[in-house]
Amino acid sequence: MRNIFKISIALIIVSFVAACGAKKKEVTREDRIQAGKAAGEASYANFRGDFAAAERALVRAVELDPFNADNWFDLGIARIRIKDKSGAKAAFKEVLSLCKDNAAKEPANAAWLVKQIRPMVILGRVDEARALQKRVLEQFPNDPQVGVFRDPKAIDRLLEDALLKEFNS
Repeated sequence: MRNIFKISIALIIVSFVAACGAKKKEVTREDRIQAGKAAGEASYANFRGDFAAAERALVRAVELDPFNADNWFDLGIARIRIKDKSGAKAAFKEVLSLCKDNAAKEPANAAWLVKQIRPMVILGRVDEARALQKRVLEQFPNDPQVGVFRDPKAIDRLLEDALLKEFNS
């Protein structure tokens, strides 16, 4: 009976700790700095052609700062390069989720909409990406963040990317 009591208490404690950990992580300045360093390591690993090392560094970056959409996007690309299709899809879906949340909080910031276009194309949601591109151009005609997506052929060029073709085959 005493063992059952101890096990019950242990389960309650584990459940409590797990529930507390389920809250959104607060990212500290130090976390952001370390995430930036990890992203830099990933960039260098990509340059060397060591895509597995890049993926590991980016996993570390998103663990430290899970709200950085750019690192999630880069993680998706790294996972394409190491042939982890399901992991890449999960990373790109996270980019979309973060950007949609931020776009709702900052509707005057074109970047949160623009950052959704590439992952949409990669995930095969091309019509949705074209509609978003059109919306961005209408809503932010002079915003420099729109960048390459001012060109009506930008999405078509993305679709011609060899890495994207391999991913979607």
